[in-house]
Amino acid sequence: MGLTSKVIFIISVSAIALMAKSAASYFSEGSVKANKGLYSESIEDFTKAIELRPNDSYIYHKRGVSYSRIGDQAKAIEDLTRAIELNPHDSFAFTNRAMSYARIQQYEKAIEDYTLAIGVYPSNALAYNYRGLAYRELGEHAKAIADFTKAIEINPSYAYAYNNRGETYGIMGNRISARQDAGKACKMGYCEYLTVMENEDNQR
Repeated sequence: MGLTSKVIFIISVSAIALMAKSAASYFSEGSVKANKGLYSESIEDFTKAIELRPNDSYIYHKRGVSYSRIGDQAKAIEDLTRAIELNPHDSFAFTNRAMSYARIQQYEKAIEDYTLAIGVYPSNALAYNYRGLAYRELGEHAKAIADFTKAIEINPSYAYAYNNRGETYGIMGNRISARQDAGKACKMGYCEYLTVMENEDNQR
């Protein structure tokens, strides 16, 4: 290999290394911003990372979540769909796409995605909990209760699932079970439905 070829080879290797490092750097900066709630700024960094690493499913996943957080569910669904195409084994990409569908009240599609998420990862308590919420929106309270119960079985410290199951019991008219679950949720630090129940009691 001649001197010129060696120089070109070294420059090429250096450029590739710099490109990979830059993608990782943009991704890291975007993640930090997303964790701080700076979702629009994080999208800019994730976009730059995608330009350098266009087949990285997790960058699409993270950008999709940021789009969802700023209320752009169409772009969120587009990015999460791309993430799933690149990595169909990412249970939480299905979960987050389902959440975007739920936010635009497409509950049937949300349920389909939550079910796919559970199929990929049967211990996905998040998917069970939020599928329960989708079922509740459709008036399928028994299925909602079953999903909240499964979420609690997987994660006994899941206060939000206790709260949601309690609220669903309340909707069904079972105030004893509703208060029990609301009380358990509150002991774990999530008192939303217990506060509602106490306010209702005070108004009677």
